[in-house]
Amino acid sequence: MLIPLRKYLYVCTAILVSALFSPPANAENELSVGSKAGSLTSIDLDINNPQDLSFKSKSEILALRSAMVAKYPQLLSGTYQPDDEVFSRLESDKPWWGLSGEAVWGPGKRSIEGSSEESRFLLNPFMLVAANPYSYNIWDPQKITDNDLSRADFPYTWLPQVVHWSADKSSAEVDYRVSAYNEQLYAWREKLRVQKIMPKFALVAYNARDFGYQWIWLATDRSSNIECLQKPSHATRITQMIHCGGTCGYPGGCNNMSPSIPDIDEIAYTQLPAKACIYLWKEKPADVTQTPDMTVILSLN
Repeated sequence: MLIPLRKYLYVCTAILVSALFSPPANAENELSVGSKAGSLTSIDLDINNPQDLSFKSKSEILALRSAMVAKYPQLLSGTYQPDDEVFSRLESDKPWWGLSGEAVWGPGKRSIEGSSEESRFLLNPFMLVAANPYSYNIWDPQKITDNDLSRADFPYTWLPQVVHWSADKSSAEVDYRVSAYNEQLYAWREKLRVQKIMPKFALVAYNARDFGYQWIWLATDRSSNIECLQKPSHATRITQMIHCGGTCGYPGGCNNMSPSIPDIDEIAYTQLPAKACIYLWKEKPADVTQTPDMTVILSLN
């Protein structure tokens, strides 16, 4: 996933209108939270590492996602079916933007190199909201070698360390080691295209949409060292989906996420540690003080 203003394409007006007035997400994908949590209180979820999704079939990719959901049946009330509003435009046998392509090579034939950057989110379905830092094209391709990219410690992007669910409280927390990532960037600074570390990030919330949460709000009054640069005054409709677009510059296009949503694409931490408190609702709230159906905390340490 690229810097939003560089990566995401706005889809055509008809698709956007359809997304804005679409019916609620698949009712089958009901989470066992709050009153439905039963005896389930807290659980830590394993993080699935990025994988290469390029040229796999749509059915194979959605089967992978469904298998990740099935690892935690206690979090699901009923059955799971990938929601059409999120995944119907995913195309079979297409490449995906790669982590190496995103960080180093940019659009073109090398854009698909490395594990698929979208797999960070798609293969961690219970990470309802995730942070996507502005790490697009920050490396100097003239200085990066294949050996650099093959190193396990190469700092492509922020990766979550743990996802902690408090099912009975309808909340989850995602922990990111941002300070450690920044230190790695500093250690590799001679190979960076830019010398200033960007504190900005976007929210990726199509996992929330897949489970029926249609509206999102960054509660800055309950956050710490976080600002939302667009300063919206109301909850924002989650319209993020997977589709095949041309931003990768690879012949025939690549699967990626679209569209851009400025209200959640431009967030910044002012210092570390920081904490972003995010509210989710299934129906449009009367206002942002309405009790959320789910709360997600992004801890940036």
